[in-house]
Amino acid sequence: MIGSTILHYKILDKLGEGGMGVVYRPKENYYLHTIAVKIGIWKFLVSKEMG
Repeated sequence: MIGSTILHYKILDKLGEGGMGVVYRPKENYYLHTIAVKIGIWKFLVSKEMG
C-alpha cells in the first residue's frame, strides 16, 4: 500500500493499525493538507444482514 496512490493522495507511510483497519499518512498533491487515511478491513465494512 505504501507508495500507491488513492485519488490524488500518495500513501507515504503507515501510522497505525488496529482491529478494524490501518491508518496511513498520505501526501495530498494539490493543497498540501495534512490528513490521515483509514483503510477499513473488508469483513467489518460488509454485513451479511445488509444483503
